[in-house]
Amino acid sequence: MDADSVIYAEPEVESYGWDESTISREDSNELAMFNLIPKGTYPGVVVKVTPKKITTEQGLHPLEGKTIAKLDILLTADTRNYHLFVDAYPEVIKAKSKSGGTYIRAESDIATQLFDALEMHGQPFTKVLAAAQEETLKYVVRIVESKDPQYKPKNAVKIYAYRQ
Repeated sequence: MDADSVIYAEPEVESYGWDESTISREDSNELAMFNLIPKGTYPGVVVKVTPKKITTEQGLHPLEGKTIAKLDILLTADTRNYHLFVDAYPEVIKAKSKSGGTYIRAESDIATQLFDALEMHGQPFTKVLAAAQEETLKYVVRIVESKDPQYKPKNAVKIYAYRQ
């Protein structure tokens, strides 16, 4: 049988009443807001660091070929705990915006904030990450909403030394 004689058929999927069901962009954005960490200031500590090498098909990512640190930060609140997930990279990486301007990548900003909060400038990033796993820092969380409805709301964070 050659390739021209193969007939492709759509797989049959039982409906279960889903034919009329969908999720709108508004529903998706509302769900994104529901799952965000509430705006506020929280004590927190890095509980896990996972290295991830950035590779893309086109090879155009500003961090292409570099290994970032994916951080899981446990934030403590009065009523419950939250896990905040952010990426960090210990060099200043600049990128071009869609409008042609230059900005500093969030991964560089997060790493810089850790160096600042822990007062560990000039130390290896591995030591900074180890210290962030041992020392409670202050994390100021806010919610960022885009004017463009195709982008879901997300959390943004600033990190400070925790001084009471």
